[in-house]
Amino acid sequence: MTTKRPFRLTPANPLEVDRQTEIIEYLRHDPRVLIVMRINGGGRKIKGFWVWFYRLFIHGVDPMDGKGCLDLLIMLQGGIMGALEVKRPKEKLADEQKQFSAAVASGGGLSARIETWMDAKTAIDEFLNRSIEDAKN
Repeated sequence: MTTKRPFRLTPANPLEVDRQTEIIEYLRHDPRVLIVMRINGGGRKIKGFWVWFYRLFIHGVDPMDGKGCLDLLIMLQGGIMGALEVKRPKEKLADEQKQFSAAVASGGGLSARIETWMDAKTAIDEFLNRSIEDAKN
């Protein structure tokens, strides 16, 4: 007699890493997106020394070590930069992430907080539609 696997539903609120995987897979297949780069934030202690994974420089803001950059950096057709922060419902951007998001948007890029691949698609659609409307005016 074979044993049955227990019945399991897909989690109603997937972990952020699972959301990122799904979103990256979507972005890799969207022809409007040329580049997708996943950013790992934070740092780690290695052999007794604290090592930051990156240092972020934003015009007019003090350098930030290992924090602030959004999860996914993308480049759309035409060289437009995008930054997407993947969050679970009710999670908000940290202050450093808000600064980075504002800098990307003020430079003419796409910046959005998203939860699903559909949110990523909507953010890109709305950004590009707004850009087309702005070009007409």
